[in-house]
Amino acid sequence: MIKIKTLIKKDTVEVRQFVISQLRHYGYDVQEGWWYVYAQGTIPVCLVAHIDTVHAEAPKQVFYDQKRKVLWSPDGLGADDRAGVWAILYILEAGYRPSVLFTDLEEFGGGGAKEAAKEITPAGIKYLLEIDRRGSRDAVFYDEDNEDFKQYVEAFGFKEALGTFSDISILTPEWGIAGVNVSTGYYMEHSKSEYLCVAELMASVYKVMQMLSVADKAPVFKHVEPKPEPRKYLGWSYWFDRNKTDWVQCYLCTNWVSPEDQYVWEDEFQEEWVLCPECARIINEGASRDTMAVKLHQDG
Repeated sequence: MIKIKTLIKKDTVEVRQFVISQLRHYGYDVQEGWWYVYAQGTIPVCLVAHIDTVHAEAPKQVFYDQKRKVLWSPDGLGADDRAGVWAILYILEAGYRPSVLFTDLEEFGGGGAKEAAKEITPAGIKYLLEIDRRGSRDAVFYDEDNEDFKQYVEAFGFKEALGTFSDISILTPEWGIAGVNVSTGYYMEHSKSEYLCVAELMASVYKVMQMLSVADKAPVFKHVEPKPEPRKYLGWSYWFDRNKTDWVQCYLCTNWVSPEDQYVWEDEFQEEWVLCPECARIINEGASRDTMAVKLHQDG
């Protein structure tokens, strides 16, 4: 079994070559596209992870903080989603044989998932399970309205959370199969401050293995499109009034934040995100003055 540090240090081409060799080692027939690698398994669940990261180069150095028990790199860790790739390989090494989909270009709009959705006809898959979510026990369903499936996933110790995009956002409606994206133990993704809590990663891995152990008895969960909500005209003042009372979720930890506690942080790609005070504090500990998170509503 490859060490997670070693996998993180590989570039995307090397990761692709490695997962193909591992799948063949485990007895899979491998189907390759330009931007995906797929293997049909015997357990009726498809695990999904993406091999690309937001960073132009793989990190040269990866460190383990004994005190905090986290992996980190000054070059940007890329645990989003090398941790998910490693998790699937760990599950295969443990003897489980689900179907597996590794994609590329997830960080750039899901090119691999779009290609796979058109070229693959998955057989006998009861649900999709992506391993590509920050945090410790999140389950993100995106535009999935299958309430039975949500309850099923939460019964294994995950908790529904909000998210914006991952590969299953593309795959579930195309294939008509319900899907979920679960936590992988990383935090502060898309930044050089990213870190990976190994214990939280392993906790998710064990939950996934529990799900695979009983997959034969699970129902077939079809994708259910959400019902369209009636549109409501909010007016220009809603969008531009920063004194409105809405709470929002912190981009990094997903905790809900009141308006008076919200910070705004611009990442290295010039995208702005709302943070809670604790995540803003962690970001600011290693940030220069022009890259610090700034409080949205100044006290007084």
